[in-house]
Amino acid sequence: MNTWPWSELGLPGAADLTEIRRAYALRLKEAHPEEDPEAFQRLHSAYQAACRIARRMKREEAAFGPEAEDFRAPEEKPPEPEPGPEEDEGPEAAWDYEGLWGQEPKPGEETRKKPSSQDEWDYEDLLKDEEAERPREKAPPTKSPKDWDYERLFAEGAAEAESSRRKHLEELREKNRARRAAQEQEQRRKAEDEEAAWASVMAAVHALELLHSTSAPAAEWRRFLESPVFWNVKANLDFIFALEDFLEQCGSYLPADIKRAISAAYGFEKGPGGPEYRQLYKLLGGRQEAWKQKQRKVQWFRPGTKRGVKAFAGVWMALIFLGGTWGFFTSFFRDGHEEDVPWAEQCQTWLEEDWGCAFLRPFPDKGFRYYADEDKEDVREACVYAPAEHPDQYFFAYEDGERDPEAPENSPGYGTNYTQRKLMAVIQDFAQEWDYDLGYDSAGGGFNASLGETPGAYLLQFPLTGGGEAITALGELMEAVEKEDWFRKEPPEYEIFLCYGELNFYSNLSTEKEPFDADYARAVYEVRFGPNLCRYIAEESGAAADRFGKEDYVLMEQGVVAVENERFFWVSVLEKPPESATLAHYLLSEDGGELFCVTDAQFNEGFTLAELRSGEGEVRSVENLGAHSEVKIWNV
Repeated sequence: MNTWPWSELGLPGAADLTEIRRAYALRLKEAHPEEDPEAFQRLHSAYQAACRIARRMKREEAAFGPEAEDFRAPEEKPPEPEPGPEEDEGPEAAWDYEGLWGQEPKPGEETRKKPSSQDEWDYEDLLKDEEAERPREKAPPTKSPKDWDYERLFAEGAAEAESSRRKHLEELREKNRARRAAQEQEQRRKAEDEEAAWASVMAAVHALELLHSTSAPAAEWRRFLESPVFWNVKANLDFIFALEDFLEQCGSYLPADIKRAISAAYGFEKGPGGPEYRQLYKLLGGRQEAWKQKQRKVQWFRPGTKRGVKAFAGVWMALIFLGGTWGFFTSFFRDGHEEDVPWAEQCQTWLEEDWGCAFLRPFPDKGFRYYADEDKEDVREACVYAPAEHPDQYFFAYEDGERDPEAPENSPGYGTNYTQRKLMAVIQDFAQEWDYDLGYDSAGGGFNASLGETPGAYLLQFPLTGGGEAITALGELMEAVEKEDWFRKEPPEYEIFLCYGELNFYSNLSTEKEPFDADYARAVYEVRFGPNLCRYIAEESGAAADRFGKEDYVLMEQGVVAVENERFFWVSVLEKPPESATLAHYLLSEDGGELFCVTDAQFNEGFTLAELRSGEGEVRSVENLGAHSEVKIWNV
């Protein structure tokens, strides 16, 4: 005996509408439309069929009483003999069996009705939906708690949840777009400034080479040194280094008056004036000129003459006296001060004291300088270091104020990106362990890890599916790292993006003081990102606009649907409100490489994988998908 649809609803047999709705409500908790769409479809079909049967049984019982079982099973009754012509006027002739069973009367035949009596029934009206025939002017009966419209309540709850979810996704999308737009604008501005500065440097260097190659006179060199071309890049470190290289290669061929003109342009008469100019000052002969001036002052001294001997003896005795006096005072008033130590060496000692481990200088003969102000007058030193245990993990430290020996944690005397470099190593190891591509983003537009730089953002590339366990592992890793002593001592600033191509489905910014939410990131990745990507590809590839017009449709993310054990991300195409009729559906393969469009009728009737891939697809390029930009579009 066929027990469907009652078995699907968990009922022992036929039941009334109230019991059916309660059973449907209970089973709906086990067959959620997003988690198991196939089970939900079976349950909903059984619910609709059971409601139709219950309504029909209710009408038949109202019409025929308990004996309605005889009418619901005509195949079990012996066939009734058809009435002859002489029986047309008999009592049995008044029954309209064809109307009773929902059949149409034969052409030319009319259903005879008996005069009004208690036993007279219009069976065709009885078989209609009593709710459709209920007069509109009558007030509906008051519903008892047993008559709740569960179907309407579930539909309203699902619509409200869908609206809330879409609103949240739109807010996240707008937030990410605004943040990325601000970053891109700042990067473009800095890149333009750097490009303009570099162009000025190259123009000035080209002028130097041209003056030298043409053996220009000193007047032309002075004109160049007084021009805006030179003054715009005079204090630029790149130009200073280029000028040093030029003098090292061609300085021996330059006339002395040209060197003096360059030295005067930099104001080297009183010395280099700053540490960044020392090498240039030396190449321009600054020390030799100072020595010559000193020689002119003592020109009167000539060894071998009486005057020279007396002067030499006096000077020698004075030196002996001063040396003895200095030795006495230094030994008596010694305060323990040591010789001046180069800043790079001193900073290495401070790092080891503050962080409790040994450090190396990978480039001991190479120092760096930087400007601490916009006027480029405060020049400070910087140096690249590395932990002795990991000599390839470069980071840098730079001069920053004076060190407080009593409280170095408040004023260490240096700044460093040491903790950012340790975090970078942690994320690099994670990406290598899971075999995920790792990209970097720096606020300055460039990233050079070989000089100890660290990025501001990490871009972890995830596959379209199968990355849930990696997200959970990343959350556990970040939670453990935040408990490390080095992290708590100086928390690094960073931002992590979980990406598919150039699209990110989750980001975490350390300055917002919010921990990495692995549960939320995984839920977005496994539930929402696939349908969102399907909608994005349908819009950005132009497939939806080509088929439905640019402004005549709305795409709504639905979830996941299975076809012959193959999963697809599902988006519906709707007419714009107020119509909102379903026009078609888009399906995106789990690898993100194929997009299918099927009509609503095909979707409801069912289709096969062979039908999906019938014909010839068109490969289109979609922006911001990186290595996944090539997508094949199928129109079934």
